[in-house]
Amino acid sequence: MSKISLITAACGVVVLFIGTAIGGYLVGQRIAPSLASEISASEDTASVQPSSITAAPTTEHDLLSNAHIGVNFLIFPSSTIRATPRAISATDTAADLATLHAEVSRQLTNGDALWNSVESREDVWNWTTTDAAIDALTKTGEPIVDLFAMQYASPNAPWKLSGTFEKTMTPEAETYIRTVVRRYKDRVTYWEIGNEMDHWRAADPGSVTPKNLSADSKLPKLLPTDGYSPEEQGAFFAAAAAIIREEDPNAVMVMPGMSAADSYQTGTWLPGFVQGAGTDAFDVVNYHDYKSWDGMQSRLAALQTEMQTLGISEKSLWLTETGSTADATLTQRTNYPNSTTSQAADVIRRVLVVLSNSVNVAIWHTYFSSPSENGTNAWRAYGLRNENGDHYPSYDAYTALGESFPATSVTNISTTPGTYIMKITPVSGNTAYAVWGSGAWTIPDGITSEYTISSTSVSKSTAPAAGATVSLSAIPLLFR
Repeated sequence: MSKISLITAACGVVVLFIGTAIGGYLVGQRIAPSLASEISASEDTASVQPSSITAAPTTEHDLLSNAHIGVNFLIFPSSTIRATPRAISATDTAADLATLHAEVSRQLTNGDALWNSVESREDVWNWTTTDAAIDALTKTGEPIVDLFAMQYASPNAPWKLSGTFEKTMTPEAETYIRTVVRRYKDRVTYWEIGNEMDHWRAADPGSVTPKNLSADSKLPKLLPTDGYSPEEQGAFFAAAAAIIREEDPNAVMVMPGMSAADSYQTGTWLPGFVQGAGTDAFDVVNYHDYKSWDGMQSRLAALQTEMQTLGISEKSLWLTETGSTADATLTQRTNYPNSTTSQAADVIRRVLVVLSNSVNVAIWHTYFSSPSENGTNAWRAYGLRNENGDHYPSYDAYTALGESFPATSVTNISTTPGTYIMKITPVSGNTAYAVWGSGAWTIPDGITSEYTISSTSVSKSTAPAAGATVSLSAIPLLFR
């Protein structure tokens, strides 16, 4: 299948013009400590037989070709998470994602098929929230369903708290995989084993253990005494992938998302993982990037160079977590300075920069913001909606951008360094442009609408006439 580039735009002014066609858009779970305390092992339920539930209507979305966008980290109310402005029903969530034009969803908190969620005790299954999430989300889009655990995935059952740490497939793990895949294979195509498994280096001999990790990413109770190497993780992934493909030959296997495109992930973890898994075990190379948008292209290029070296350059490449905060006081990952304006701009910049450079899927983190916790939460204000459910301008920027996706291509048609003239050719609909950076841009024929980002909203207006010149800035303008 053909590959295309995906790009994410971050800070700067973004303008989108829309008109007639003219040639064609957390480490790990990153759960706030307060939410982490709400999430526990699923309540025991009477043993439920893992027979398939009634299939929901599906929409076909081939994420291995064309350009697609999505959102990360959804929260559903359940017996262990109370309904709040941040935890809304699967039906309401799916409806809102359709409004956003978010085709892909990932990290379905309490709705994923994580082992501890669906089988916290051996042969005691709890499907309630997962059934609801997958049933709703697959009616309009494609969820990427995560198996085993966030970050520290392994073949060790969640009820096994002591003894020998198993590094290879166990009978319990095989039963878990087959049970989940049989239940959802009629609707789920994309399976990710774990997430940010490069964090297992925290268990390497000589590492400080336990590390001072946040509540959402703490090491499991059962640890390997001699570490869990990338090669060993790769071998485990390959065994899991083989079982999934036995159950569903059409399944698409997504590599655990690398926590960054930095030297350890691309130079140590990725080569080791590929060595252990083999190149046929996975279909998608998967990474995350939360640093400043203007370095995303160079970091992506370094990853793509390593993929070439490893002989996996033809694999589909996905950015399944990227984003920035709207809180000026949080400077840990970006410091533009940060604001509601820079966050809305980043929705466009971050997504389009990668999609225009051979990435097929770009997913914004996150849907809802984590609680501020008096300014101590390191993932506060990352959402398209704040912790009370209200929209940030980034929500409106995402919605405007989403109208052009899925897209057959995203291309920076500018040849001037520092100038971004992103042409988005949608699968259906009118060509759009997102423009920012230095210099100016002349509006082509067919443009009718312009979207402008401010600190409080994204405004739609009638675009200037064809031939008019628009001055560019760091904040994108969107035209259709």
